[in-house]
Amino acid sequence: MGIPGHPPSVEELRELEMLRGLPDWQVAWFCENAEYTHYDVDEVVINAGDEALHMFVVVRGQVCWEREVGGQWLTAGHSDLGVASGLLPYSRMTSFKGFRVRVTEAARVMSVHKDRFKEMLYVSHELGQRLVSAMSDRVRFQTRFQQQEEKMAALGRLSAGLSHELNNPAAAARRSALELLERLAGLPERVSNLMRHDLSPDHVRLAEALRSKAEGREDVESLSALDRSEREDEITDWMDDRGIENAWEIADAYVDAGVTAADLEEISADLPDSAVGDVLTWVEGELLAYRLLAEISTSTTRISELVGAVKS
Repeated sequence: MGIPGHPPSVEELRELEMLRGLPDWQVAWFCENAEYTHYDVDEVVINAGDEALHMFVVVRGQVCWEREVGGQWLTAGHSDLGVASGLLPYSRMTSFKGFRVRVTEAARVMSVHKDRFKEMLYVSHELGQRLVSAMSDRVRFQTRFQQQEEKMAALGRLSAGLSHELNNPAAAARRSALELLERLAGLPERVSNLMRHDLSPDHVRLAEALRSKAEGREDVESLSALDRSEREDEITDWMDDRGIENAWEIADAYVDAGVTAADLEEISADLPDSAVGDVLTWVEGELLAYRLLAEISTSTTRISELVGAVKS
């Protein structure tokens, strides 16, 4: 709350910027009519919402103006020694909206009640001119601060939008990368199962032909949900009939790749019956790996495009 104190000497007051160069008798008016208060560090001189009743001048120490932004108090500026602040003559200020004044270095503050403004200006016309200039400086400062706030608000909206736009491809790339790692972990087992069948180069070429056929399909995205479900059921039934394990899981990758049950029947006709399941499982792993890599590429490309747009 501050502790009331005795007025300083005329010699001390005339060193203040606001009173510098004024006759001693004009400076003496402030010794007799102003109030003086001592404040410790972190004490609040003015609270946000307080009624504007006084002009303040820091005689010793330092105070800062703080503005509440997003529930936090941010420093907007400091009051220099001897510079008038608070309510100034001719100002229409009625209260301190959104601002507070906090002591950052033990301070001694001089205050003049607005009821004494008329007498103060009558005593010193020169001081009146200085205070008008100070009010003009304040208007410029407030304008700059408001512009800065508007820029920060715009930056906040941009950041929120950019975060949202980046989050989707980043999350997709992460999901695909994790699934790819999981699939790669099971690769040695698939290779081992495949090698048990002593496949010929022609058999390997059949597996590659199936993968190549899948890569040439581009009509998968146009499938309706019903058509997709029917195709998946057909492939699952075909695999179940041949005793292939995890048929429903493998079928999903083949449907994504545009492969049909007819395609599988055509390829498997020239493969040993015992090897069909392991060959199709191997090809499914390749198809899924390529699909996941494509998703990672698409997602990271989108992130690069967003970053490039921000830079430009």
